[in-house]
Amino acid sequence: MRLDFHVSGSWQAANSYLTKQLGLEGLQCEAKVYRGLHHALIEVTQGLVKNFPTKKKIFCFKDQDPFLEAPLRELAKQGLPVIRWELSHLEDPSKWIEQVDREALMVVYADDDPLLGRVFNTNPLTEALADLRVFRIHASHSQHCYLESPVYADRYEVKIMSMNPEVSLVVHGDKARMADMVSSGMYWPQDLYQDVALKFDGDGWRKSTVVDFEKTLAGGFTPVFNPEDLRVYDRAVIYWEDMDGYAFIDELARELGFDLESPGEESRLETPSLSRWGGVRTMDWLHSHGLGVNAIRGTVMIDVNLIDNNLPNLIQAVRAKVLSRQQGPSE
Repeated sequence: MRLDFHVSGSWQAANSYLTKQLGLEGLQCEAKVYRGLHHALIEVTQGLVKNFPTKKKIFCFKDQDPFLEAPLRELAKQGLPVIRWELSHLEDPSKWIEQVDREALMVVYADDDPLLGRVFNTNPLTEALADLRVFRIHASHSQHCYLESPVYADRYEVKIMSMNPEVSLVVHGDKARMADMVSSGMYWPQDLYQDVALKFDGDGWRKSTVVDFEKTLAGGFTPVFNPEDLRVYDRAVIYWEDMDGYAFIDELARELGFDLESPGEESRLETPSLSRWGGVRTMDWLHSHGLGVNAIRGTVMIDVNLIDNNLPNLIQAVRAKVLSRQQGPSE
């Protein structure tokens, strides 16, 4: 028989369990679990708006992260002023700090991007807001997995960490009182969240492997990152401007003996090429990160676990094959 009923309180039990597992008991912060990054961002931003109705202004940075657009759009629909600073101002608080006045509710930003693994220098922002009563809502896609102490949050901080496509963990300070939207009425089985605390082990961070591979310039690729750039080192990120990234990773996967998973599920080889993801302006946000149209089309991300001594030669061979197909048969 099919019963459509569950005991209430499973979300509260999950949150208590995670708060204890992460060693946050007795501190001025606690943990909450949500069904993915989008769910967490909507719940957090809407929950703060409901609990602090006298504060209206929301701040963010233009085209920093596509995951932030939906919750910010919902806030704007409610008539709240959403003020967008230039992404270049992220590291220069003098450009915007005077706008953070008594009506300011929150600053929403990302710690890193979801595809390339670029890490943003948010230290100037944190320092500028340290003495102000404004909430810092920041989302981490990958960076939190490689930090020694990723889970503690300051009193006005809300840290949203994507654990996998189905689960996001939120750690927030005691001043961030968020009204619950729908989470408490949902069913939260233990196997969904009980291993979340084990994710913070730093596995996959192999900087020397990534750096040495990117120095090979195999097949004439160009590294997306400069040596001084902030990034995570669980992937190599390279590009060509004369070749489609999807055609390349599809052929490379076959040479490596596997088929690509669907976009969003694949974690070994990926590309922002629109021939892979579809849409018309799906990757426009990457222009703000310094990539041109052809570079976006030809960018490839390679999981660090695929990098070995044979990979440069394989890349060269696969590139030659893809270029041959693009050019067509010779007359």
